[in-house]
Amino acid sequence: MQTREEKNEYNRLYRQRNKEKIKANNRKYYSKNKENIKQKANNYYSRNKEKCNEQAKRYREENLEKVKEVQQEWYRNNPEKVKEQKLRKTYGISLEQYNGMYEKQNGRCAICGTHQNELKQMMSVDHCHETNRIRGLLCNKCNRGIGYLRDDVKIVENALKYLSFG
Repeated sequence: MQTREEKNEYNRLYRQRNKEKIKANNRKYYSKNKENIKQKANNYYSRNKEKCNEQAKRYREENLEKVKEVQQEWYRNNPEKVKEQKLRKTYGISLEQYNGMYEKQNGRCAICGTHQNELKQMMSVDHCHETNRIRGLLCNKCNRGIGYLRDDVKIVENALKYLSFG
């Protein structure tokens, strides 16, 4: 008869020697029971929100470097999801809507006509700061330019007159 300590040591060594086999079995089980596992996790979380949030907070504090590394890797591996999240959060549009504007403008800045391929960053979503109405996609320079001119048509007209005197 094994003591509890001997059994624990045996199990520890078994897990250490059979990591890949255990991972494969876990993946297989998860793929078969994915919805049930998610439902149980959601139920547990809804009953224990504060406890779960506190544990997550403590884990992040204790493993800050690892958390940062995992986040950075996720951002590198999921550029489309990152883009989608940013567009939804900032402008309330989907990546599909952004791509629709992109196609409508033939991939070019609505002001200067520079193509996306010539730019280092994705084109900016230009919007009216008063109404939040989206006007189109601009390169960074044009977006900043009209921002510096305070989105004011009169100031833009004055700038045009000024430039015309050349």
